[in-house]
Formats: sequence, C-alpha cells, structure tokens
Amino acid sequence: MALAARNADLLEETAHLVRDGGGEALTVLTDVTQAAQVQAMVDATVGHFGRIDVLVNNAGAVLLRPFLDLTESDWRESSTRI
Repeated sequence: MALAARNADLLEETAHLVRDGGGEALTVLTDVTQAAQVQAMVDATVGHFGRIDVLVNNAGAVLLRPFLDLTESDWRESSTRI
C-alpha cells in the first residue's frame, strides 16, 4: 500500500499501523496541490509496486463544479483553504 500525505508524522503513524497489521506500506510525503509532488508520488508507487491497482483520493477540497471542468489552479486554490 502506498500512503501519501503532507504531514510526515501522521504518515508514518499510519504506515506503522499497516505494517503492524501485516501489510506493506510505502510512504510518500505529498502535497496534492503541487502537481510535481503528485507525479513524484505516482512514480514512486509504480517504481515500488510495479502498478497502481486502486486509488483512493481522500484529499479535502470543496469545488462546486463538474470535475472535468476543474483546472489545476482551481484544485490548488481550493485545497489550501481547508
């Protein structure tokens, strides 16, 4: 399992729980409002596991328009307000 978050301490705490449960955890410090960091996270995950089977995006952002109409700027601005 690859885990990504902005807070290193909470990221490692979650990874520890996964490992204690017998799972494998890759941690990647990532701010999803930064496209380069998201790409680095994807690259690290694919590099480690060979592929991504399931993606759960649990980043907090509220944007009231269709997803396909969002720009990268919209995403970055809304995520920094939360």
